[in-house]
Amino acid sequence: MGELNQEINKDLLIEQYKIFVQSKEKYTDRNFTTNKFFLCLTIVLLALLSLLHDEKFFYFLSIRTILAIIGMSVCILWWSNIDTYCLLQKVKLKGVIEEMEKYLPFECHLMEKNAFDEFRKKNNSFIFSDMQKILATLLFIFFMAIFLVSVFSFYMPEISNTFHLKMN
Repeated sequence: MGELNQEINKDLLIEQYKIFVQSKEKYTDRNFTTNKFFLCLTIVLLALLSLLHDEKFFYFLSIRTILAIIGMSVCILWWSNIDTYCLLQKVKLKGVIEEMEKYLPFECHLMEKNAFDEFRKKNNSFIFSDMQKILATLLFIFFMAIFLVSVFSFYMPEISNTFHLKMN
């Protein structure tokens, strides 16, 4: 009877392991889809910034100012989304899958993670999420610059004249 329970528990563990590995892969797919969404959204905002004529609404608020604020917000959300997905992946891998592998004959995810970490240390390379964070940060800086030029041009007209050809 004890062997039967161990066999059922082993089968149950293997099924749970499969479910967690599949859900980890779904997180990865969802992460890529979400990053494509944020990238497309920032491209649309950049296109709108370059195509729309700058109209003032209220004091320093203009179309460019509003689009820059939206762009900065999108970049912050994008960066925090990347961070959250990385955290969820680590928790799922380290906290659950690696723990389950201790009871299985072969710890494939642990070996893969160790090999990846070793490769990354040897080659001093970035991973995709690092590049995404850099892109989100650079775009944030760009939108911040548009915002600052827009606001300062209201208070200092000479800045507006300097950037007149580029801003209109």
